[in-house]
Amino acid sequence: MHEEGFLLNEVRRDAVLLVEGIDDARFFEAFLRWLGKTDDVQIAQVRGKPNFGPFLKGTLKLARDFSRLRRLGLIRDADESASSAFESLCSALASAQLPKPDQAWEIKQEEELHVSVAILPDMDSRWNLEELCLRSLEKDELSCIDEYVDCVTRMGPSIADHRLSKAKLYTYLAAGPIPKKGDEQDGEFLERENPGLRVGEAADAGVWDWDSPAFTRIREWLCKLAGEGC
Repeated sequence: MHEEGFLLNEVRRDAVLLVEGIDDARFFEAFLRWLGKTDDVQIAQVRGKPNFGPFLKGTLKLARDFSRLRRLGLIRDADESASSAFESLCSALASAQLPKPDQAWEIKQEEELHVSVAILPDMDSRWNLEELCLRSLEKDELSCIDEYVDCVTRMGPSIADHRLSKAKLYTYLAAGPIPKKGDEQDGEFLERENPGLRVGEAADAGVWDWDSPAFTRIREWLCKLAGEGC
């Protein structure tokens, strides 16, 4: 979907998921498609972490058919502190006079509106969506990535901690997506294609194993946002 497809002018679903940017939107669109929930959740990007507050107070509440909204989910990276990321979103919700949950991943209900907040990769870790995706990879895949990163580090300055997850994940994606398990043609696995994809583009290409335990919590959270189990 093009970027304009993730802008919000009208509430078209009972559930709305707010994400940081376009790549996050593509990632979660692919995830919801795999879950069979694309008709249940509308995705909108706020165009950057600092914009959650203005988006909630302005764009969302002024959108056509806002009164239709029953379930609202906000999701963002933990960055340096998961607790600070959670508090930032709660502050944005409070400023917009919307329900704010007491804890991440839990639902706060006021009248007919249910609101929940998810922080990636989780509330016990730092960093981002890329870190979550790394956790879904196989050990041998991670080993190859680590060897490359170690080599690069030996050749020059080390990679800053807050950039390490992104560096590792895009190292993995640089060679092109690995075909899905069992995807064979004439007895041989298909060749790698589309080197250098971003996380959301890789999701569209079927790279991520949505059944991985790494995605269990976010998978369950998305199902609740959709209004039913998976």
